[in-house]
Amino acid sequence: MSRLYNEPWTGTKWCTIPSLQSSLYIHGDGQRVWFGGVVELHFSALHIPPTLTVFGTVCGQVEVIQDSIVTIHLKVLPLKQINYHVFLAPINTESLHQPDLPLYSSKLLIQCYQPTNIYLPPHKCVTIACLSANNSITPTPEVNPTAQFELITNDELAQLFPVPASKLIQQVIGSNIPLQLVNIALWQDGMSGNQTKKWNPHEVILLSFPGLHNQNENQKGKNGLRILSVAKDISGVSLLDPMMNETKQLQRGIIGYDANNKNSVIITGSLLMIKGDNPASSTLANH
Repeated sequence: MSRLYNEPWTGTKWCTIPSLQSSLYIHGDGQRVWFGGVVELHFSALHIPPTLTVFGTVCGQVEVIQDSIVTIHLKVLPLKQINYHVFLAPINTESLHQPDLPLYSSKLLIQCYQPTNIYLPPHKCVTIACLSANNSITPTPEVNPTAQFELITNDELAQLFPVPASKLIQQVIGSNIPLQLVNIALWQDGMSGNQTKKWNPHEVILLSFPGLHNQNENQKGKNGLRILSVAKDISGVSLLDPMMNETKQLQRGIIGYDANNKNSVIITGSLLMIKGDNPASSTLANH
């Protein structure tokens, strides 16, 4: 049966934009897999030996529905192994965001490693190297088996294997703090401030949380919109300005409190979309 990707009507954004996905996947055996980490995957065709091994950097995760079973799949950019636990760096950062990167089931995960430019690599780390300057014309080692390699710099390591901001927060406040993904959608439109037929123009901004299950029995079947701001004699776009800094902060991670579980959480997410009628959409797109 063909795979069906678990995504709403907003299209493939959930599968192609890493900021809309949780940057942390916790495997069943307790391993914590972060975006930018290197994973070792084992699989064999039809479960027949020999086992094949794939190493690659994690660029995203998505739920895949197959035969009514939901499984987390990791979007992985394969890495070329040039020595034991030494791998050739990706060509550039654009390769990390290719929409057609292969998906591998999380069930294939054997080990997760931290990329480093130290050789020999420390425990649970892999070394990342690149072609030497005099071999820069040669795209792959297969073309020139005698190609020389050198360790990548710290700046190149940070660029090619970016560390999620939420991971840095967790390293400061404690690795046991859970990560909660909360994406948001905004709706901007005009409305009347009267209950009569006379038009009394106001601008309104509403907020919703796509992808979150509504556990409130009284709200099931409703859209879950929440009013953020209402103003008169002001443009709708100007109402969005105070929210932009908080939206950027949400992408980096915010420390919050889970009242149900009574513990601290790191809240992260991104702006999925801004909805509106034709005049509002035109204003948002062109002004």
